[in-house]
Amino acid sequence: MGEKEYNSEDFLSMKTLEQICDMRVSTPGLVVKEMQARKKRNVLAPDGKLTVLAADHPARMVTRATTNPLGLADRLQYLGRIVRVMLASEMDGLMGTSDVLEEVTLANYLYKQKTGKSFLDGRVLLGCMNRGGVSGAKAEMRDMMTSYMSGKRLSQMNLDGAKLMFRFSFDYEKDYYCLETVEACARAIEELNDEGLPAFLEVLAVNHDGEKFGTVKEADPLIKVIGVGTALGYTSSRTWLKIPFVPDFERVVRSTTCPILMLGGEATGRPLDVIKQFEQGLKAGPNVRGALVGRNVTFPGPHDPAVIAQAIYLVVHKGMSAEKAFDKAGSIAGTLMDVLD
Repeated sequence: MGEKEYNSEDFLSMKTLEQICDMRVSTPGLVVKEMQARKKRNVLAPDGKLTVLAADHPARMVTRATTNPLGLADRLQYLGRIVRVMLASEMDGLMGTSDVLEEVTLANYLYKQKTGKSFLDGRVLLGCMNRGGVSGAKAEMRDMMTSYMSGKRLSQMNLDGAKLMFRFSFDYEKDYYCLETVEACARAIEELNDEGLPAFLEVLAVNHDGEKFGTVKEADPLIKVIGVGTALGYTSSRTWLKIPFVPDFERVVRSTTCPILMLGGEATGRPLDVIKQFEQGLKAGPNVRGALVGRNVTFPGPHDPAVIAQAIYLVVHKGMSAEKAFDKAGSIAGTLMDVLD
């Protein structure tokens, strides 16, 4: 694509970050007013498809980005990359914890003050609910509601839905932690339905290697946990699934009629490989409807995050090949870099 290596501080400067910090102190009620005044979409997915950026990882003590174990812990870098995607690409929306969504909202406030425009109006904003399964904790599989803790709170903050997650390990001696999380997700899904909000449920099969839990990227165990996830709550009419692309993905997709968004997983620094997986996954069945992807967009090696986000958007919404989308999206590299200062 020919773009130079992306530097997040060229887009969101320390000056802008200082303004956000100052607003937290001087006008703490501003962010709630801004979120409640945001113009929402009339329809969640007008063409039946969605591309959403995931920004909830630090809240579960997940901070690694490629080779940097604390890559997501630098808030200027992390927030700058998230805002970059939302401002410069056509990505449908953002999923995050309360702190992240509020910081993006304050950045949007500064953008509105300068331009009179909003990059959040008409976008899909999803609140992440359970982040209590802190990575590395002995009770990690007991994933409690710790960010947005109820459907009512999500409605009050004018959000468009929520993301939840449960992981199940078939050989975990404390699998009752997994089952507690399943029950918590079921209660949350019922609350969301009472509020008329969709639930984006991430279901994963995992194992423990003696040090940490890892996702099992095999069809059979994933199919089994999907069967649990889609039956949670008194209705699945607003349930979307977030699952990884795995071998035999066609069999996985056939295990449900719920709409599916593919996840991206850990940042690899090779975003084109992930985009190719999404291209392939979209062909697996009629209920595969897009992607909910995080670190492979925000930390895509030397590339501009907005370019990767736009390429994913083009693959999902325009049916482009990964290579064509990657090349076409390259035209936005380095554009709109000075709009916040």
